Amino acid sequence: MDITVFHRDFKTQLLVIRTAGLLFSPKVFLNGVQLVRGNGGYSVHNDAGFDVTIELKTKLFNPIPTVKIDGEDVHLASSAGWVKTASLSRAG
Repeated sequence: MDITVFHRDFKTQLLVIRTAGLLFSPKVFLNGVQLVRGNGGYSVHNDAGFDVTIELKTKLFNPIPTVKIDGEDVHLASSAGWVKTASLSRAG
């Protein structure tokens, strides 16, 4: 599942987080290009051209990672929200 990140540093760029799966970790895409993880996270240029670090923290049994952009927490979805979504999609 891809989640678009809405953040003030990326208003003109498309920042997407692909959630983790059973056999793979979450991935970060900027304008459709998969980013390569470096020391401590992903280093990218924001809209103003400054370097920004994106960090992903994963939790066991939760495919949606915690995202930090330059140390600021970014809210993607509630930690249990994906369970409710999965339950509803299976019921329908």
